[in-house]
Amino acid sequence: MFGIVAPPAHVLSPAEVERYRFVYCGVCHCLKHDTGQLSRLSLSYDCVFLALVHLSLYEDEEHSVNGSCVFHPIANRPALSARSLHYAASMNVLFAYFKLLDDWVDNASRTARIASLLAQRSYRTASEQFPRQAHIIEQGVAALADIEQTALRTHASSAQSNALLQAGDKAAATFGAVLGEIFAPYPDRWQDLLREFGFWLGKFIYLMDAALDVEQDCANATFNVFRDTSLTSIEMRSILSTCMRYACEAFEKLPLVQDCTLMRSILYEGVWAQFNAKYEVAQQQTLGEQSE
Repeated sequence: MFGIVAPPAHVLSPAEVERYRFVYCGVCHCLKHDTGQLSRLSLSYDCVFLALVHLSLYEDEEHSVNGSCVFHPIANRPALSARSLHYAASMNVLFAYFKLLDDWVDNASRTARIASLLAQRSYRTASEQFPRQAHIIEQGVAALADIEQTALRTHASSAQSNALLQAGDKAAATFGAVLGEIFAPYPDRWQDLLREFGFWLGKFIYLMDAALDVEQDCANATFNVFRDTSLTSIEMRSILSTCMRYACEAFEKLPLVQDCTLMRSILYEGVWAQFNAKYEVAQQQTLGEQSE
């Protein structure tokens, strides 16, 4: 996906850092085993978080495996093996494939086009194993493209920024609905809460990605919910905080015990790292200019 749901390493205990690495390497090994070596290049923090939630909720039987890693060839790293990691790895492949296609269409990226062609085999493998999820993601990506292209055609001027925000909210809700379904893989007692959590987390991820890429999207004339608006970083944070508040409320209702402190650190702090780095620097520069 977007790599936004990342761990805040500076606040994690050594044990939590080691646990996160254990799960991260486990998802990476699942990518290699299930969909091939190249698919490991697409590994996203977001899908590692998906694995953490499912590991805790469904209390998978866990095993430690050792294996060579092309990224760390000097020493073998222990990695986790569990059912939920294979699911997260396949979802990673499905999202990564459509993200490459989106980058190709939006930015005419040759790199993304070549990578998408190389990823087709991995995508077919994952989609054959999880056809429902592949169909949901494919439909969601198509709906997103329609919303964004329509907004670009009809709401291009700054005078219509409110309409852009409305279109952006619709797009964010569309991505949220997709992620909600991905978080709820089974028809069980937890599916409604997982969908609710995934929905609000998905909205947050979509809007956060827009906040981080607004200048680039403006330069490339691609859709961005915050394009041609006068929203300050404080106002954008308020919108994002609303989504994250609802996501955290759903998260706290889930009976999660294992890795709960680690996941809370990610949700309450890690997801804001890129936003803080981008906009706190900008605010400091503005204050400095005003004081001169």
